[in-house]
Amino acid sequence: MDQVAATVTKVYDAVQRFVRFGLVDQKFVQKDPFIFFDHFNLLAPTVFANHPHTGFESVTFVVQGELFHGDNAGNKNVLGPDGIQNMCAAGGIIHREMPVGVANGLNLWVNLPHDKKRTPCDFQVSRKAQTPTLQNEGATVRVLMGNSLGMKSRVQTQQPTVMLDITLNSGSSHTQPIDRTWTTFIYTMQGTIVVGGVTIKARHTGDISGGDFIKFENKTKDKKPARFFFFSGIPLKESMYIHSKGSHAYVMESKDAALEMEKLYNKRVDGFEE
Repeated sequence: MDQVAATVTKVYDAVQRFVRFGLVDQKFVQKDPFIFFDHFNLLAPTVFANHPHTGFESVTFVVQGELFHGDNAGNKNVLGPDGIQNMCAAGGIIHREMPVGVANGLNLWVNLPHDKKRTPCDFQVSRKAQTPTLQNEGATVRVLMGNSLGMKSRVQTQQPTVMLDITLNSGSSHTQPIDRTWTTFIYTMQGTIVVGGVTIKARHTGDISGGDFIKFENKTKDKKPARFFFFSGIPLKESMYIHSKGSHAYVMESKDAALEMEKLYNKRVDGFEE
């Protein structure tokens, strides 16, 4: 069967993007298996004090600065530029985060299958030097998470997902294979790219579907590079309920299950011990 080019089905500006991905609320359809996506800018003394999560994986990538993470499972880490970490909250975790000076980066929440939501938590880290990288004629592709282009990241999610950091010099391009059954989107951080004939500017998100590959091009005349992030994951197609209060978030298969997790946190038992 001949390979078919995918298309950009929708483009969102920054405000729309936060509505689409950033509001953890039952009223908004999430992009299965992705729950939440955010481009954050944090400045000390901002502190996200101890708060609970359960039922999903929280993936954090730092672009600039440093971000501290600590949790009740004993994990402590300072993530620097181009580093990525995955905190699998699963059956319950309490963690805290704060910028070391300034921290700019991306945060992505990936849903867990029903049968993994109560498993022990896990924590993975990959530094810049440990990231598999492909360079080809002005294109640099870094595999931050999952497996792609014959490369495997140190960071993996329970529900298979891929996260790529792609930089294109002016006049260069990259053709990325995709699986049409997966949920795929991109976020442009800087510059402007042409994706399947559609122009996507900085701080915009584009949904991609309907094909086996997609071509990214930097056609700008200002000679500046473009940097964007590619996300793709296998949809779970399972029921999901998000119960959240401030930074507290319980992502379970039902409302009753989410409220039960909140009760465990309030009692500080079964993974929520401090």
